[in-house]
Amino acid sequence: MEEKQMKKLVCLLLVLAMVAALFVGCAGETKPVDTKAPDNGEVVLKLNPHDVQAQVGVGFDFYCTYFKFTTELKMSFGFLNMLVPEENMYATSVTGLHAKNLQISFIFE
Repeated sequence: MEEKQMKKLVCLLLVLAMVAALFVGCAGETKPVDTKAPDNGEVVLKLNPHDVQAQVGVGFDFYCTYFKFTTELKMSFGFLNMLVPEENMYATSVTGLHAKNLQISFIFE
């Protein structure tokens, strides 16, 4: 191997040694903060207070000289229909309400 190619290979190996990949998976129950309708006469959609969600994600750890920097990208999917069926124009026009959440995290340690 040429010296130039050897230097590129060493630099690549150093970068790979300083980066660790993360794969995240979990399941859990969530509860919204407020599920009560206001008392001012407005028609609102009522929600079930509980949901079961699954999370999947990926992330990378970057090990630097004085700190560790982590990035994560996670997606949550709700399994239960959170909509309470009612007879008003808003609830009848929606067939279901499922939670979906995309989370991007930047962590310095």
